[in-house]
Amino acid sequence: MVARALSAPTDQVSAHSALILAALALREGKPAEPWLARSSMNASTRDRLVGILRPALLCSRPAELEAFLAKVPLEAQGYLVTMGLIVLGRDAPPTWLSWVNGMLFVTERPFFMRA
Repeated sequence: MVARALSAPTDQVSAHSALILAALALREGKPAEPWLARSSMNASTRDRLVGILRPALLCSRPAELEAFLAKVPLEAQGYLVTMGLIVLGRDAPPTWLSWVNGMLFVTERPFFMRA
């Protein structure tokens, strides 16, 4: 299912879906840039985000994503935390799940659960 999602043509997904697919690509060790290019972010913001969302860095320093959130509009915060949850999965800070559930409509957020 992951391979199928990542093989979708980038020009056939919405900007918000592209953010989710970018996080999935990062989690799978694949380039996120084609997906991020569909977003409204400028190139320097995209580059910074890719740097923050690298799984090894994000796992050891989740506060970097949280600091980045303070610099973006509230709507973007929900999607960026969702991206962090996708990249880290069960290793994500528990507060991120609460944030996503509180910020996004049920139809906007992927299904996440804690074990």
